[in-house]
Amino acid sequence: MKSCIYILVLLISILITSCEYDYQPDIKYSQYQGIVIINSYLSPKNDVKIELYRILPVKNRFEYTGLKGAFLTLYEDNDIIYEGDCDSILILDHKPKEGMTYRVKVDYDSVAYAASTTVPHKVTSDVTRENGMYIITSLFSEIPSPVWITASLVFTEDSVIQFQELYSKSSLLDEINKETVSYVISPDLGNIYYNGFIRVNKVNIHNVDTIVFRPLLNRSLILKDVQCIRISVLSGSIDYDQYNRSSYQFFSGNLGNEFSAFFYQPKTIYSNIVNGHGIFAGYTERYYDFPITQ
Repeated sequence: MKSCIYILVLLISILITSCEYDYQPDIKYSQYQGIVIINSYLSPKNDVKIELYRILPVKNRFEYTGLKGAFLTLYEDNDIIYEGDCDSILILDHKPKEGMTYRVKVDYDSVAYAASTTVPHKVTSDVTRENGMYIITSLFSEIPSPVWITASLVFTEDSVIQFQELYSKSSLLDEINKETVSYVISPDLGNIYYNGFIRVNKVNIHNVDTIVFRPLLNRSLILKDVQCIRISVLSGSIDYDQYNRSSYQFFSGNLGNEFSAFFYQPKTIYSNIVNGHGIFAGYTERYYDFPITQ
């Protein structure tokens, strides 16, 4: 297991506020010459897609280029589902399966790069709406890894805008993205919201059976083109969870004033690629659509 230092290899759908300050990492750029990056999210709803890059340092910044001439082997449990050359991007007409373990090996320039992950089963859950609040009842205890919950506006042209503020007084939620405002949105929900997503962490997941929350709607949006409000309940592998959690910490760490930012030290971003960087992770998602209400 490695940590990927200051390398953005993949963004999740969560809306993240990036830093405005330019921190120079205390590393030697020459040490990253030729580093290989492997990026892949495996989900039963999508065909397999694996992206390969090289990272090249140029002065005080990084440049990325597609990896050419690599040999890639992909396993589904113990079966090889692809073996052959791969130039930058591999797309297979094959959808990952729940409960399966996947391994990837990339041979390039006499070095073997590898990673493995699982595609977890979907969370058994039910979502209802009452007075603008969403109530999730779930058998979270069936899932061995943390669960991520988001709310989005789905437009008729298939574009999606994610809610930034999810108000909740539900206990046992991860607090990495917890925010407090001066006003009270409602007596039931108080003045605490979660920025972009709600995460139920591994420690508390067996003690959570109900989550009540309300996404704050931006009234400046034109709602005539909105098709529905979508609530997503996502279960990711441990690798998926650690990568996305550390990415959020990295990109949202500097949210204070200039004085606090002066002392801020950026976090590192998790990676599970042996001898390289990037992320190879699986996830499943169950979503629920509700009609928009004025």
